[in-house]
Amino acid sequence: MQSEAQKSTNKTILVEPYKTLSYGAFFKDLSLKSEPYSGYIEGFNFEWGYTYILKIRETELRNPPEDGSSSNYKLIKELSKKKVADDYTFLMHLHYEVYLGPSTSEVTSPFKLIEPGVYRYFDEINIEVPLEFEADFAAVLNAEKNTEAEFIIISPKQIRMVSIK
Repeated sequence: MQSEAQKSTNKTILVEPYKTLSYGAFFKDLSLKSEPYSGYIEGFNFEWGYTYILKIRETELRNPPEDGSSSNYKLIKELSKKKVADDYTFLMHLHYEVYLGPSTSEVTSPFKLIEPGVYRYFDEINIEVPLEFEADFAAVLNAEKNTEAEFIIISPKQIRMVSIK
């Protein structure tokens, strides 16, 4: 059953240069960090390391899906795209599980080893983990703790850990 549109509003929003961990029904993923919050914007191609100002159309849904957003977002125009400084840092939550389904206790890790010291996070971004942080990061990989770490952006496809809590 398709949801019916209730009302549409044009908005100008700021999208931060990194994504943040978000929680859905039985899953977690990385979503745009924007104000107001918008997990996905149709027609928008996000790149890590760039701050955006976007004009979007927000459409409130009369009958939103139980496991989804109550609004849809569509890009009208990219007003600004600016690369952040090379020393720009941000905090990101590191979580060891992606999915806990209602009928299974299976936990899927969002981390995939690419090469020693480099992990793919949520099939989204490569994380470089310097040797000095490997022990603390191993606790996340072994499902012993969830934590935050501070990162710098190396490229639109790679970030480097500079501290971990």
